[in-house]
Amino acid sequence: DVATAMREVGLTADDVRAAAANITDSNEPQFITLRHNDYGTEPVFSVTSTTAGLVAAESDVPQEINNGRDIAGKIQGEVAFGKGQVLKGGAFTQADGLEILYTGAKASQKGEFVGSVTVTQNSMYFQVGANCGQTVTHGIREITSKGLARAVENLSGFKSLADIDVRTAQGAQDAICLIDKAIQEVSGTRGRMGAFHKNNLQSNLNYLRSAHENVTKAESVIRDTDVAEEMTLYTRNQIMMEANVAMLAQANQAPSVLMRLLQ
Repeated sequence: DVATAMREVGLTADDVRAAAANITDSNEPQFITLRHNDYGTEPVFSVTSTTAGLVAAESDVPQEINNGRDIAGKIQGEVAFGKGQVLKGGAFTQADGLEILYTGAKASQKGEFVGSVTVTQNSMYFQVGANCGQTVTHGIREITSKGLARAVENLSGFKSLADIDVRTAQGAQDAICLIDKAIQEVSGTRGRMGAFHKNNLQSNLNYLRSAHENVTKAESVIRDTDVAEEMTLYTRNQIMMEANVAMLAQANQAPSVLMRLLQ
């Protein structure tokens, strides 16, 4: 059985044949078509047959099969790179870090337009300055079981961490692969959050603290200067008041001295 043999060697391919109901002549030649279940140009396998023309052009000569295609497209009108069924936004573009997984029907060998995807920005905004527009954004990927460990190649057909089933040996092995991938994704998310906190929030907080300290020092200098000026004015006024009192005292003494002279 071709299908059993492929499973035993770990080949994720299907044996596609014509349905028995469509075969009218039992002596009519039947063609075997092998279809790989993985997407893209990287998955490659070879076939060998002892009968020429069955699955290979020559007998006992391996024939390499490599006719897969990578997904292609643009995100927000900018260049994106496809690998298998995953389309990733280009570096330093608006879609940098964005990955789109295509799970629709298989496209033709020549490639065809299969639709469009609308992505909504749900990043959190942080005000990092005193002026309008001084904001930064930070998005956090989905970290639920359905959002982790997607597009991990496995023989059990698990599409995400939510699908794992360890009741079989193969399922347990594939579950380990998905769990490892989920741990990597969570660790990566934590690392990006830490980098964002240190490079954006913490640096701005340090700047604001320094600015607050400088303003406080400047205010203290201004207040100290005002106190010194007020003390100078107070001392000046005090001296002038004492001088006026002394002059009035002398003026009041002058008539009494004159009266004593007249006596």
